[in-house]
Amino acid sequence: MKNNKIYILTAVHNELEDTKRLLRSIYSQTYKNYDVCLIDDGSTDGTSDFLQKNYPLVDVLKGNGSLWWTTCLNLGLNKILKIANKEDFIWIINNDCYFDRSVLQNLLTYEERIGHGKYIVGSVIIDSKTKKIFDDGVGIDWERMKFKSGGTDALSTKGTLYPINVFKQIGIFDAKHFPHYFSDYEFSIRVKRNGYYLTVCRESKIFNRVKRTGIDKIPVKLSAMEAFKLLFSRKSKINLPLQINIIRYVCPKEFRIRNYWLLLTKLLDKLLG
Repeated sequence: MKNNKIYILTAVHNELEDTKRLLRSIYSQTYKNYDVCLIDDGSTDGTSDFLQKNYPLVDVLKGNGSLWWTTCLNLGLNKILKIANKEDFIWIINNDCYFDRSVLQNLLTYEERIGHGKYIVGSVIIDSKTKKIFDDGVGIDWERMKFKSGGTDALSTKGTLYPINVFKQIGIFDAKHFPHYFSDYEFSIRVKRNGYYLTVCRESKIFNRVKRTGIDKIPVKLSAMEAFKLLFSRKSKINLPLQINIIRYVCPKEFRIRNYWLLLTKLLDKLLG
């Protein structure tokens, strides 16, 4: 196997205990040719002091607390792309994840066997509480705008390996239209439409604190404030601007009008019913 450099990229905003566990997982890897780039977006829980004291080799970039996930990733990507070689990889991982010692080795072995720089390789995401598979690639039914686990139509950024040339050829994440959620799906869909392939390495298992994820369910009864948060908070996976942007910028043209109508009827049914 070639000794490719992996640039590990993550972003944090507080949640220091999660960051500690993630870094323990990273620095226990059997594969050693990696650098870590971490964006600390305005943490106030001692993250900065902890990193300086315990992980001085981590390349820490600072935000003011208003960057959100996608801009954090792009900040790190822009720095990495200036120094990386064309044979290198970027591995993006959420800070509420942990994994065993062989994950990086397994991903590279798998990519070398099938990829030759043309595959984005995702991981199997396991709910850290239930120990059940939460995400092993995403299948998309655009006619009904349904997303389900198990498929290769999109990949998350929870432990996904990207050849460096993907970003150099296709660009970076779309922070304008997807500042927090869905930027990973949009990017993987975009690169697939530009001739790359998506796959999942079954030997790469990532444990994720799934319940930490933002608002993703509609309550049975909504107050006015709850309805507003649901529709417009960036922490809501079903906020209205996000849903509109998915249809406008990602959904195939032949399904857009249908999905605008489905979105409208769902909102009216929930908010008026």
